[in-house]
Amino acid sequence: MSKTKEVKKNKTLSRMMEKLQDLPILPVVVTRLMALSPNDEDFFEKVLELAYDDPPFSVRLIQFANSASQAPATPITTLPLAVARVGAQQIVGLMFSMAVLRVFVPSTKGQCNLWIHAIQVAITSKAIATLVPSLAIDPEQAYLCGLMHDIGRFVLFDESIEELGRIDETNWTTPEELIDAEVELCGFNHAELGWHACQIWKLPKIIQLCVKQHHNYSMPTSNPKYKKLTNLLHVIQVADFFSILIMLEPEILSIQAKELEQKISECCFPSQWECPPCSAKQLQSMASKIYEESKKISFALGINLDQ
Repeated sequence: MSKTKEVKKNKTLSRMMEKLQDLPILPVVVTRLMALSPNDEDFFEKVLELAYDDPPFSVRLIQFANSASQAPATPITTLPLAVARVGAQQIVGLMFSMAVLRVFVPSTKGQCNLWIHAIQVAITSKAIATLVPSLAIDPEQAYLCGLMHDIGRFVLFDESIEELGRIDETNWTTPEELIDAEVELCGFNHAELGWHACQIWKLPKIIQLCVKQHHNYSMPTSNPKYKKLTNLLHVIQVADFFSILIMLEPEILSIQAKELEQKISECCFPSQWECPPCSAKQLQSMASKIYEESKKISFALGINLDQ
């Protein structure tokens, strides 16, 4: 890094760090959600209790349970029925998303797109972790890490929307181009900024590491010490590439399966990887379902995927 860029980075990062100290605290429900385990016998009851404690979410949950995508035979009017209909594990993701949404409220198209991207990465990460159990990744953990991976960009749009706009105006089309644009314009990248935010919020270490390293495509794969983190990072990175692909070219979801598989193979797997977390064919088979699930979650959160 040149001396000029180093000075710029230190100056802008110092300014952003000052702003980070004034970030709103994440809602308490985030901590309570992260403490839940789907393996607990009373998991359903704990999720229901959290829903009861959050009236605005309860309203959205019942609306979601009665939406066309859920197609209930009879109207659902109570929280227990809504939780049973939607599923306790999916509701944890919804509640976590809504809690973060209260801190970073989108008001522009760019901000809405950032939220949609986060949701798509979360859903794709969970889908891969579920489809490939040999990775030994908790699907719910994959969802949360995927949702939070770009938290640095959320901080940037919340604190310096002009800088976010200037970065997007570079018309980047890959995660690598995004990082280059951020460093060029701001002197730092969103992974660094997000990592600092996670530390301030005292989020679990695994989320902190995923946020910090999600643009590091060369994490060691041979060292057992890093195997779990590397697997999780690779899942999030594939999901990141895939979401960018379908957001920039949503029409590709309508092309022939073999063509889509080839496109995914070309765009979603870094060339230096010897063993990707899933195959292009596996991701192709889930593509339309991931997109539709993203629309459902976006609707439940009040974010318009097609605006």
